[in-house]
Formats: sequence, C-alpha cells, structure tokens
Amino acid sequence: MQPPLLVIVCGPNGVGKSSFVDAYVDHAVVRVVNPDVIAITGAGSIRAIAAGREAVERMDTLLDGRESFAVETTLAGLRHERRLLAARERGFRIELFYLGVADVETCLARIARRVRAGGHDVPEADVRRRFPRSMAHLSRAAAVADYTTVFDSGGHGDPARILELAGARLAWAAPMVPTWARRAMHDLLPPNLRIQAPRQELRSFGL
Repeated sequence: MQPPLLVIVCGPNGVGKSSFVDAYVDHAVVRVVNPDVIAITGAGSIRAIAAGREAVERMDTLLDGRESFAVETTLAGLRHERRLLAARERGFRIELFYLGVADVETCLARIARRVRAGGHDVPEADVRRRFPRSMAHLSRAAAVADYTTVFDSGGHGDPARILELAGARLAWAAPMVPTWARRAMHDLLPPNLRIQAPRQELRSFGL
C-alpha cells in the first residue's frame, strides 16, 4: 500500500504557484488546499485571515486522516516546517516544488499584471516581507521532504527546472543554476555550486 502524499508548491507571492498547481496536480486525485481560493468564497476585510485559519484546519484534518493533499504556500512562516515534520511522523511521502525568481520587483510586477486581469492582489509590504523569508526557509524544508524540485520562474515561458534533491542530497542540477537558487540552497549544495559570499536574503509527479 502506497503512503499518503503531501505535495507542497511554494515560493514567493506572484511566482505562478496556482498556475503550476493547475497544470501539474491532478485535482481529481489529490485535494488542493489554497487559502486564496477559500478567501474568494468569503466576504469582508477579514476574509483572508479567516481563509488562512480554515486552510490550516483542513490541512490538519487531512494529516490526521492520512489523506493525500497538495498545498500552496509562500514558505515565509515556520508553520509549514512544523507541518512537514508532522507529515513525516504520520508516514506521508513529501514532494516539494519551489518556484523562485531573482528579485521581489519581478513578483510585484506580476501581481500588478494579475490584478489588471481581474486576479487577487497582495499588499506590497507583505510581498516584500515574505520574499527573503521564503528563500531563507527553502533549504530546511527541502531537507525534510523526500524529493524537492526547484524551478526558476523568472522567464516568460513555463518555469525552468534547475535543481532536484532527494532528501538533503543533490540529485540533479541544470548547467546554469541562478544565483538566487544557489544562495537559497547553499547548505545542501556541493562546493562547486555554492555562493561563497554571505546570503543577502534570508517534475511533475505521479501517484
């Protein structure tokens, strides 16, 4: 019997997490927990907070029931690290997909474009606050996951796969790994891929 699957699709605001989930996660097989989608059904100024709480409750219920699910997160807080550890204790297989870009201005520009197209907004202060935290937490989350795939979402097409890790071990690297990814994953990369200067800022899958 296969273990339950937890899929974490993460990265700063505006990098295309929802588009990635729509393209690569089979919603008929894996339940998707997304606070932004939950918030759309709510109303009032506190709906985002309420949606976040409801998302947490749904995830905890799925973890306790050992049901496979996927979740989108910026990875900016420590809550998801604790949830990864809880999933590990419950016997989940954990696959982590991280979408990143080189700078926060790219995120802000994409969010502005999304809003013009009728999508949801994110306050600029929140985007700027979460961006370095998301990068800083990546290597710790990857060390807990069974498999991690890192994508560069800075281009105009589909995100480019740049790193794959099995647990804390590098399994594959693209010929050119962007500086932002080498900084974020410094602790888990071999010496030839590491950035020696101090950090400035802290595969499609089958069932």
